[in-house]
Amino acid sequence: MSTDRRSLLEESLAAIQRLQTRLDASESARHEPIAIVGAACRYPGGAETPDALWAMLRDGIDAVTEVPADRWNVDQFYDPNPAAPGKMITRRAGLGS
Repeated sequence: MSTDRRSLLEESLAAIQRLQTRLDASESARHEPIAIVGAACRYPGGAETPDALWAMLRDGIDAVTEVPADRWNVDQFYDPNPAAPGKMITRRAGLGS
């Protein structure tokens, strides 16, 4: 085998080994454990704790409601035409407390 060919094969093998090392490290990182050290919630429907959020999800509660008048005047911003500039096409929202 010529020296050039041997050198090329050695370089290729070294590159494969480097890539394998990177792949192994990446795969290992995907399985690293994580720790949740804190959680806070402020979701629609009054879910202000992780337990309350879980209960809403578990029970299938839909917290999207009509936009209340004390939030904004929905009639001022609503238009059923999606192409209407500066308007929204819904009268409902998921609003926190």
